[in-house]
Amino acid sequence: MVDNISRKLADLLVQRKLINRQEYDEYKYALLCNIESFISFGSIILLSFFFRLLIPTLCFLFSFITIRKRSGGYHFNSFLKCYISTIAIYISIVYIGFNSFSLIYFNFITAVASVIIIILGAVNHPNMNYSSEEYLAAKESARIVIILFDIIIIFMNYIKVPYSIILYTEIGVILCSILLLLSKIIKQEVKRNG
Repeated sequence: MVDNISRKLADLLVQRKLINRQEYDEYKYALLCNIESFISFGSIILLSFFFRLLIPTLCFLFSFITIRKRSGGYHFNSFLKCYISTIAIYISIVYIGFNSFSLIYFNFITAVASVIIIILGAVNHPNMNYSSEEYLAAKESARIVIILFDIIIIFMNYIKVPYSIILYTEIGVILCSILLLLSKIIKQEVKRNG
């Protein structure tokens, strides 16, 4: 269904001469990614209203999307699997938040997750297929962003920002680290020489 929508939109762009036929596949893929992201993150936002966790959820999404965009990580091979796992992960995050685990515990796990991201940097997922230069830039960007998030989290702890905001921000970092590590372990990446 989502694939059909992106195909029809790309066809419309060609018909209206906004793109040429050679750009069709590129735009179709970009539209597909944007529609899938809108559905996934829109569902999370709706659930955040249900759980009355809009601000913490926005903090989670901000940290997760900002890091994930640079580091990459594991991807499912279909939107349905991705969507179901996204909703399941979000509900798990809500469960963690409602059970008030120690923030010190999460500070430690976040520090470990940050080290993993700093060491690995990024993964060259087949859908991205970075050139060697692009891949090095993505790794560098991921490392800079994770250091900035660590500084933000330390500052939030220092000024005593509400527990849920810090926790959800840290969970975004932790989840990115897990997905990056998983992608490396199962070798879901393009290898380049040099």
